[in-house]
Amino acid sequence: MLRGKLYVVSVILLLLTVIGVSHPTDAFAKSNRYVLPGHGAIAVAVPAEWADSIHQPRGESPPTIVFRTADSSKFQVLITPIWHVNKKSDEARVRSAKSIVEASAGKAASSAIEQELPVRPFSGRLGKGYYFSATDRNPEPGGYRYLTQGAIVIDDLTVTFTILTNSGSGDAVTDALQMIKEIRRIRS
Repeated sequence: MLRGKLYVVSVILLLLTVIGVSHPTDAFAKSNRYVLPGHGAIAVAVPAEWADSIHQPRGESPPTIVFRTADSSKFQVLITPIWHVNKKSDEARVRSAKSIVEASAGKAASSAIEQELPVRPFSGRLGKGYYFSATDRNPEPGGYRYLTQGAIVIDDLTVTFTILTNSGSGDAVTDALQMIKEIRRIRS
């Protein structure tokens, strides 16, 4: 009986694949590799319509990777993968990431509409992290009204991120968080 059910499920999955039923990750059609000077690389599954640019400081400092669409007034996503100099346990690095996010939330609270900015945990394929969201009370002209900011620990990296939008929620924030959750570490 179980063998028959497994066969039916297998046939259905094969048919869905053959007829091309959309899959949630279809929006992430490209995977980009970003070099971390002297520290390997990361692979990021980027939404197909997003463009990227890399801001690399001098020396072996971590790069900041900026993602946006052609109309960058809608949103920007910035990620900075920071490698750890000293050897800490995974738990200690996650606690450190939480402290970084809590400090950022504290700074953002002074200009936020919200009375409190709760720091929320989240998990990716290969790491754990924290983030918060805020609404800017008085955004600068040409600036962004909504902020989601956080950090996720992936292997020996803490990847900090900032998501800036003018629509508050929606596809950009959801896609950015999904992209961040799927970051993979590549060792050289």
